Amino acid sequence: MARAAFNRGTRLASQYRLVQARKAYQAAIDSGDAEYGPRAAIALAEMLERAGELGGARVAYQAAIDSGHPDLAPGAADALGMMLAANRDDPRALDAAVAAFRHAAESGHPSYARGSGWTLGMLLGLRGDLAGARAAFRLSAQAGPAAAVPATMIRYASTLACEFGDFDGATAFLHEIIGSDDLAHARQAKAELDMLEAADGDLDAYRRSVDAIWAQPAPPEQAQ
Repeated sequence: MARAAFNRGTRLASQYRLVQARKAYQAAIDSGDAEYGPRAAIALAEMLERAGELGGARVAYQAAIDSGHPDLAPGAADALGMMLAANRDDPRALDAAVAAFRHAAESGHPSYARGSGWTLGMLLGLRGDLAGARAAFRLSAQAGPAAAVPATMIRYASTLACEFGDFDGATAFLHEIIGSDDLAHARQAKAELDMLEAADGDLDAYRRSVDAIWAQPAPPEQAQ
């Protein structure tokens, strides 16, 4: 029943028969089917979002999140966060976006946790919640491949310092890498830490140092 309702909703939506498609998707959701219920919820949410019915889309995304589906729930949380974060002038929408991105980031899902963690970190940092931003960036880094974690942490250290002036958070991230057994990334982290310490808390000075590095020409073997 749920699968048939979902397929009917998809067919009707492709024909722009949105009222009928909504009823079909809702039938699949109401069935409580563990697979096609959340699939229908996401399809309904996307359809309503395209139609500008953001309130209905939010309810549908939340239904998919509440399903607890290991793949669909984190995806719905990420999509809901993106939709809500686009409404930058509404503090309540941003609060809900933070909650949605946190759900996706904490899921550890390989397709959603890394991006959602980064976006969550940026939103929290922009709101002045530096501890929250650090935790979110850490979730994001740890959601990727283990071999990529040190380089990601170094990049996030730079983001903490450059974007939010969080020298303490950046220093803590870098010290973790410096104290690891990964010698190549430890050297890179030490170079980044040296720049932070040379800036001595002066954000503009640190940004100038970063800009100077990016302005340097690539080595011949990397030049295009």
